[in-house]
Amino acid sequence: MEWPRRERSPARSPVRSSTAPTQFEIERLLTEQTELWARHDQRCYDRKTDQRHLDEQQRRDDEFVRTMSVARFEYEQRKCRTKALQARLERDVQFLQASLEDVKRREKLLDDAFEAFVTELRIKHKQPAPSA
Repeated sequence: MEWPRRERSPARSPVRSSTAPTQFEIERLLTEQTELWARHDQRCYDRKTDQRHLDEQQRRDDEFVRTMSVARFEYEQRKCRTKALQARLERDVQFLQASLEDVKRREKLLDDAFEAFVTELRIKHKQPAPSA
């Protein structure tokens, strides 16, 4: 004997239509959405981390360029100062050499003038020149 079939009432059975998702589909969609958000968050974090590393590297590169620029500028300044000092010393040496020549010339003139004066005095006082 066959049992009579009972019709399920709509209150007891879930409605299966193409527009109403099942609990399984809802859970699957929520899981997918959660995974998508997690991947999105991870990509954002990775992008921010990469950008932070790039920014830090750029700062280091900029600092290196600034340091090199300052060092090169200071080097060029020192080099210019050294060349200026060298030129000044060369001018001073030339001046001292010219002064030495002038002093020697004046000394020679003084010696000649003194000799002329002594000779004139001897002639005036009729003194003989000393014999050497």
